[in-house]
Amino acid sequence: MLTAEEDRISLTENEARYRDFAEASADWFWESDDQLRICAVFNAPQDIHFPHLADMAAACHSHNSNEMLKTLEEHQLFADFIIHTTNHQGMLQYLRISGKPVLDNQGAFKGYRGVARDVTEMVALNRRVEFLATHDELTGLPNRSQFRQRLEHALAKASRSGQQVLLMFFDLDHFKMVNDTLGHDAGDQLLIQAAKRITEQVRATDVLCRLGGDEFVMIMEGASPQDGHRCVREIIRAFAKPFEIEKQRIYCTVSIGVSVYPDDAVDAESLVVYADLAMYRAKQNGRNDFQFYTSNLNFIAHQWLEMEHGIRQALTENQFFLAYQPQIENLTGRIVGMEALLRWRHP
Repeated sequence: MLTAEEDRISLTENEARYRDFAEASADWFWESDDQLRICAVFNAPQDIHFPHLADMAAACHSHNSNEMLKTLEEHQLFADFIIHTTNHQGMLQYLRISGKPVLDNQGAFKGYRGVARDVTEMVALNRRVEFLATHDELTGLPNRSQFRQRLEHALAKASRSGQQVLLMFFDLDHFKMVNDTLGHDAGDQLLIQAAKRITEQVRATDVLCRLGGDEFVMIMEGASPQDGHRCVREIIRAFAKPFEIEKQRIYCTVSIGVSVYPDDAVDAESLVVYADLAMYRAKQNGRNDFQFYTSNLNFIAHQWLEMEHGIRQALTENQFFLAYQPQIENLTGRIVGMEALLRWRHP
């Protein structure tokens, strides 16, 4: 059995131990009364001012405010709720709080005791990770996966409203030459400035995305082909001005292909393919140009695809053969040469 003096010394030592733990901890501690009024705060930053737990519920970020308030009013245990506040510098601050109901000997509710921690950096990091999962790190534009979701959503919305959707496919002309001659840093700067020039010429509701490399796509909801014509002309005009990169003036034009929902296709995949085909036709026309998709483009693309496949098959199945024919001089009828021709015995 411990004496009264030993009990007192043990109690004092325990209090000192827990005080040391509290001071060394990144957490701060709070207590409330049975009316949910915060009556004590320990180790908290000076910027934290929540007089009532209902104020915390109103500022809840991770859960619905009513859900947290209901938890408090029912005197339930809660853990890892994220709330937000503003510090003295006007910066948003996030806190993770947990609380446990305190009961008296008869089981009556006396209030809450809880802990809190500043998790502003953690929230910012999580948001950054979430952002990078759906956006291009270089330009900040929505990335390929986000583009697919946005396009599917736009088409579903247009299907209900009966409106048109324009899909534009952009490719920077001779971008590889900039990368190869000036380096990738210059190429990155060019991509950033090019994205800025495009967005400056379009509506706030239009969604520009980067697919990768120097390829961009843009979704125009509720727009007509006439709107698209005006838009691409403005963009091409904007690219006529040189880019200022690393104290050099660089000229870089853009080729644009456009497909239209529902005129050209009603599914996202086909719209992307058709806009891409139109863009390549714009490049074939000399670059620094735009082209709207037509069914003829699809026919030409299929012809090239069939030709490529046929040539590969002809090589493996020995369908090519050499034919020799003489070159004859008309005046004398004399053989003056020979031509060797590669012919294709197409099935």
